[in-house]
Amino acid sequence: HPATPPPSVDLAAWRRTLVETLAPVEVDALGVTHFGLHANLHARRLEILTRLEELALRVHAAMEEGPSKEEEDAQRFHEETVATLSTFLPPERVEQYFQAFSAATDWRGMRFHLARVPAARPNKSVHEQ
Repeated sequence: HPATPPPSVDLAAWRRTLVETLAPVEVDALGVTHFGLHANLHARRLEILTRLEELALRVHAAMEEGPSKEEEDAQRFHEETVATLSTFLPPERVEQYFQAFSAATDWRGMRFHLARVPAARPNKSVHEQ
């Protein structure tokens, strides 16, 4: 087990930033520290919002199934993330990216947030519409 809990995410803050704060911003490109330049801010912010919501749904579903499902899904999330990044970056860059920490750490951060803030847990019926 890690010496400290994984970094938590604050879904409400991310939603406010992605939906309210950045929506009116008009720029040609967005420079994201460590992640490069992105030409279409609005497409990128919607992609991030979608991925956060999908991760929240995924983690919540695993939480409902129990600890063994959680660990299995955290590892699968890491593998899927590596595969996704491998379509954009050379394998050695992807490997370097995950030397510091596994993508499963992001999964665990979402789990930490959902466990700590039950009101943040996704409502499946809202997302299925």
